[in-house]
Amino acid sequence: MSGAVTFGRWRCAAALSPLAALLALTACEASPESAFARAIEDALTAQRGVGCLQLRNQRDIRFPLRLRRPLGLRSPRALDPVLAGLRASGQITIKRARDGAALIDVIELTDKGKANRVWDPARGFCIGGPVEVTIVRYVFADQGSNQNNAEVTYRWRMGDYAAWVDPSDFGDVAGVSGPMEGDATLQKASDGWLVALDAMRPQTSP
Repeated sequence: MSGAVTFGRWRCAAALSPLAALLALTACEASPESAFARAIEDALTAQRGVGCLQLRNQRDIRFPLRLRRPLGLRSPRALDPVLAGLRASGQITIKRARDGAALIDVIELTDKGKANRVWDPARGFCIGGPVEVTIVRYVFADQGSNQNNAEVTYRWRMGDYAAWVDPSDFGDVAGVSGPMEGDATLQKASDGWLVALDAMRPQTSP
């Protein structure tokens, strides 16, 4: 009888005889799921917008900060959820102003925000990062024959929060209120699995 035998994180060719059973571990290959999860977590951490609000030329930014909202979005809901959470938690104040026809948010750090150092010139406004990446499913390319490329569906949630963060203030930030699900293309390189960053599809709640 053929098949596969799993020993913890190791998946092996099934044994056909008692002698083969003793030798089965020599045919083992490590499950790729943990490597996929590490690669995706690294990619999410490096990706703009996951737990952070980053701005252009942010190392040169001085407060008060003037941010233009996306054209045509003028309701309070258009405010970035990280900024909304910072305001709700008393870390920043936001006033509306106009620059010609454009709507501008004028952002100032409160004493609380300054004490908590919520603004990092290198990272921007960051509340946390992706944690607990789990692999939902994966398929190797070319109907399984090409094990150097894989299409992976994964889930993650927000965690590793900064000490000053109350997650209830940031419920609209992706991954805070519940897990997120996404898809990615991974390629095997000489130093392990890597995510093709231009092939990470939009993430949604599962």
